Amino acid sequence: GAWFRSLAGFTAYIGLVSVASKLHKNYGFDVVHSNTLLPDGLAGVLIGQKLNLPTVCTVRGADVTVYPYENPINNYFSIIRC
Repeated sequence: GAWFRSLAGFTAYIGLVSVASKLHKNYGFDVVHSNTLLPDGLAGVLIGQKLNLPTVCTVRGADVTVYPYENPINNYFSIIRC
């Protein structure tokens, strides 16, 4: 649940960074877009940092009204990372 939402962002990053790196090398995209704030947005921000690319996060609904208030860790990553 709520306490693992941010952790899932880190584990998604670990699982996706090599694929994203290969895609970037082969296709040269210039932005990382994440369709939710947590956990996808956190993974996207970390991938963007690794690839030196800007990151865009689409936020709506629970991304804004629920997840940041579930616990201090989610609040931290919701506010300053995307």
